[in-house]
Amino acid sequence: TMAFGLGLLYFSSSFLTLAIFLFIQGIGRSMWNVSAWSLMSKVGEENKKEGEIAASYASVAKIGAFFSFILSGLVVASFGMRTLFLLNGIVIMIGVVLAYRFLK
Repeated sequence: TMAFGLGLLYFSSSFLTLAIFLFIQGIGRSMWNVSAWSLMSKVGEENKKEGEIAASYASVAKIGAFFSFILSGLVVASFGMRTLFLLNGIVIMIGVVLAYRFLK
């Protein structure tokens, strides 16, 4: 849902469609966030390292967000906002396929 919503942002032509597509993307993001934290909690509880795993996940997420802001700014400056939305959707879809293959 998150990748689908981000991919649709490329095709938005008005504020209303942009808001609808961002809503779809937000639903996917909230599902990802809840499931990721649930998985971290389960793995941490099984290994008796719940705090360490949660802190590591949060740290990696913050570092990734920092670098994504820099890269996103470069993409927008070079190719425009629509390209950023399209690339974001493609990268997330690749991640979903890889995660499905490895977690199956």
